[in-house]
Amino acid sequence: MPPGQELSGLTKDPQKRERFYGEAVGYYAGASLTEPEKKDPEQVEMKVTVHNEEVLYVEVEIPSGVNGLKLWVEGAASGAKGWIDLNSFTQDERVLMKGAGSVCDVILDDISIQGARCADLRGDMRSDHGGNDIALILGEDIRIYAEAVTESGNTAAGPVCQTNSLFQKVANGKIVISNIRHLENPNRRVSDFHPAANEQKLGLNSPAEQPGAYVISQSEDMSWRAYRNAVVREIHSSHAPAIQAADNISVYYKIYRKQGEVLTEEWTGTAPGCYAPLEPEFDLVYEGNGKKISELVVNTPGAGGCFGTVSKNRYFKNRRKPGRFQILRKQQSGRYPGIKRESGQQRHQMEMGL
Repeated sequence: MPPGQELSGLTKDPQKRERFYGEAVGYYAGASLTEPEKKDPEQVEMKVTVHNEEVLYVEVEIPSGVNGLKLWVEGAASGAKGWIDLNSFTQDERVLMKGAGSVCDVILDDISIQGARCADLRGDMRSDHGGNDIALILGEDIRIYAEAVTESGNTAAGPVCQTNSLFQKVANGKIVISNIRHLENPNRRVSDFHPAANEQKLGLNSPAEQPGAYVISQSEDMSWRAYRNAVVREIHSSHAPAIQAADNISVYYKIYRKQGEVLTEEWTGTAPGCYAPLEPEFDLVYEGNGKKISELVVNTPGAGGCFGTVSKNRYFKNRRKPGRFQILRKQQSGRYPGIKRESGQQRHQMEMGL
């Protein structure tokens, strides 16, 4: 008898079949099959708001049920990437808690506080756990987002925000500015901005009529008094150890001294309540676009006004009168036409293009 027939006969005979008294193992496609229960992933709502105003800062609402919270900053042009630990950061000038610890402001660029410039931000960012040691390019766009570690160890990231690190934006090859901080940042001593080193990455172009120059285009009226009031309202009134009155707000910057062969740097600032005259280290075309810069207070004798010592060519253009330029050459006064002087401290009212 063939083996197959013998086996078939054994399986048909109940007396000859072996009994199996164990439990069934495995799955089958029966009607009673159910999917195993799946838990929904943890939902962590990340609220991040970027303020590119008189101070560039990020407002982060700290979500409940998290063990760690990071703020990531990435350079759009440089590829720099680093993070700030919002739970254990100890330098008060960068991470400032408010609302009983439920909200923190992370300052990325503030020229009214010593050590809070964007130029010093890289040194306050960590490069481990996914970051790197690449330097930020001052004036590039930066991407910003928050990342939380939940109680179960999972990671949740919020939406990505993007803004310029020093100015309102760079568009059509021009630096666009809309407030006093933006106006001060072409000062290399204030911001460490050096466009010639990275003009292509920054997207800057020189106008055909002035090769080698960079264009600054003003998009809003500016007031030194409005700037100081906004800085006090947004930052100093909530966070400063000793709240400063608006009339005492200064502009902080670094100066470099050479002692023998050693170059040292030190922080200094303007007199209380005073603006730092703009002294860019590059040829400049300034498009006022009919906008005002008003109520400047300076403590600089002689030529100091909106613009200080002239070491590079500067061209002032009013779009309301196309093709008309006013030019300041090297060794000429740094004041701009239209300034009005009052007694006491030098107060300057300036209308671009008049």
